Amino acid sequence: PFSTAKLGRIGQECSPPFIKNVIEWKRPDWAKNLPFAGSEDARILQKVVTKGLATPEEPLLVDLSVAGLELASGNGSIDTGLNLD
Repeated sequence: PFSTAKLGRIGQECSPPFIKNVIEWKRPDWAKNLPFAGSEDARILQKVVTKGLATPEEPLLVDLSVAGLELASGNGSIDTGLNLD
C-alpha cells in the first residue's frame, strides 16, 4: 500500500521522570527519485514524551501523563514542543 513514510525502529528513552516512546520513520522506497526526499538514510524521529510517577507504596504501578511531542531529523532536532522543566 501507498504510504508517506516507512516504519524504521521503535524503542524507548528513559530519563526519569520522563519516558520517551520513539518511532523512527524512513523515506519510503517509492520516493527515492524525488528531489526533496533526502538521502537513503533520511529519517525522522517521533518521540511521544510522558512523565511517570510512582509511589513507594506501589513502585510497580506508574501513572503516566503526556508531557509533549518531540520531532528530530537524522541531522538533529528540528522541532521540540516541550518544556521539560
